[in-house]
Amino acid sequence: LDFDKIKDLVDDLDEADANELAAGQRLLDTAREGLNPLLTTTAYAVYPMGRSALYFNLNAIGRAALLPVGDGDALLNNLGDGIVVDAQASALANVGLTYSVDAGEGWRCGLGLRGVYMLARNYQYTATLTAPNTLNSADAVGNTGELNASTLTGDVGFLYTPEDPTRLGLGLVIRDLTQPTLTDQGTSVRLRHQIDVGLSTRPAPGVVLAADIHDLTGSRTGRSTLHFGAEKVVSRTLTLRAGMYQLPRAQFPGDSMTFVGGLRFQWWRLYLDLATTGTPREFLALQGGFVKLF
Repeated sequence: LDFDKIKDLVDDLDEADANELAAGQRLLDTAREGLNPLLTTTAYAVYPMGRSALYFNLNAIGRAALLPVGDGDALLNNLGDGIVVDAQASALANVGLTYSVDAGEGWRCGLGLRGVYMLARNYQYTATLTAPNTLNSADAVGNTGELNASTLTGDVGFLYTPEDPTRLGLGLVIRDLTQPTLTDQGTSVRLRHQIDVGLSTRPAPGVVLAADIHDLTGSRTGRSTLHFGAEKVVSRTLTLRAGMYQLPRAQFPGDSMTFVGGLRFQWWRLYLDLATTGTPREFLALQGGFVKLF
């Protein structure tokens, strides 16, 4: 994955939104290349304290969908040539404290309180050649300024772990119970509650197989998504992972099934995950993907 190209793409989005013709041409070139990047970077740390745990995680997400319009050639040279831009960039940080209790018969219940900080920006507009050497950008409804805000929310979870690890375990979590709203300079984002449920089993020492349904009610992304995965513990510091999951069709229409594979490194209470992912078409073409750190 070419990180420099993604950075250049973000710069071009800003410049084309300011009606810079050269940036519009670069965006048209990117659209014709079929580059619709998805980038996720996550880091987290956990500090157990008996029944409680203090944790921190940071999740950054960027994606872009670019569509050329006009006569279909490679140049912004005819009136009406241009590009439709639909892109988002966001960073979400969480600092939280969880408390869990043994409910008996293999069950544990947990409650979490966390502070949320979000930095986000939506780019949604059309950039069109309206006169010779004149690029005109028109904002779409979803185009927003920068959101920089924080709030408090809570989560609750339930976990069943059977005595026989080869049998199925069950987990359920309800995130953002209070459904808080982050607001800044007239831009608002509501963190709707999300219900995730999953099954897991350990068929052999150091091997975990899991299947999850995220956003069970579709309240956050418009529909639930399926996630499947497996991991193998190689050593105290290294774990191998592979799986596949769906992207929400409301945000990623078309080919929504994505493969993922990667490595986890663990040192003390810090975790680092490196992974690559892409749709079946991208994997076959050996292109696309994202890197995930957590």
